[in-house]
Amino acid sequence: DWRGDSADGILAYSAECVYDATVMEAKDWDAIHKLFVCPDCQSKYDPIHGGAVVSGPAKRELPQVPVGDDLDKPGLLWISHGVIDWIGLKRT
Repeated sequence: DWRGDSADGILAYSAECVYDATVMEAKDWDAIHKLFVCPDCQSKYDPIHGGAVVSGPAKRELPQVPVGDDLDKPGLLWISHGVIDWIGLKRT
């Protein structure tokens, strides 16, 4: 259930492409199709569907980062609990 890892419905994902470890920036957001697009390998990720790969060479979804909000500081998000899996490209 993704709602346990969101802050008022706001989800956060790793910005690192799982195929080639390229960091995606705000300019890599495709607002028309609502997808993150890796500028190097062109993998496309759908944040509405759990960071799923829509196309490209990536074989797994973007890892979700669990976030919470601070009622004392509106607009501030923080990592709400420990990340339990590797985020990004695994290097050996």
